[in-house]
Amino acid sequence: MKKNSFTAQYNHVLALLVLVFFALIVSGCPDNGPTEHTDPEFLIGSWSRSDGTNFIINDDLTFECDFRGVGMVAWITGKLDYSDPLLGPNDYFLLDMTTPVEPSDVYVDNGNLRGPVEDYSENGLIGTLRPRGNNQFFFSSPSHPEANIFFGGMYDRQP
Repeated sequence: MKKNSFTAQYNHVLALLVLVFFALIVSGCPDNGPTEHTDPEFLIGSWSRSDGTNFIINDDLTFECDFRGVGMVAWITGKLDYSDPLLGPNDYFLLDMTTPVEPSDVYVDNGNLRGPVEDYSENGLIGTLRPRGNNQFFFSSPSHPEANIFFGGMYDRQP
């Protein structure tokens, strides 16, 4: 039995109209815009990680890090920035990072880490700093796997 060509064309047109209708509905839905960012006030203060790494985050979100992980010791500084509206609610760019002092008896790896740390900063490293436990600790997970080795993990608030 031969199918009516008018019915077949009608079905194709109907299917196309349904697709257009749904496309218009979806594109017409309001955009909720960027997610409101978590108040960074909770980050201000001193934090430590189980390997001995310590962070001091200042009021202006600059930070100093006494890094003591993966068999290395270094002094790292930088700034957290959350001004980009496309960042998630707990995301920060880690900017202006460097090892500002020359290698010393204490910070023996400053020279070795300066290049990678500055590269992370220049290439838009994003750190997700999730508050936990009534803001008494936060979990850090940088976007770059290698940087995650350095900065990732759980940090506890220090008195």
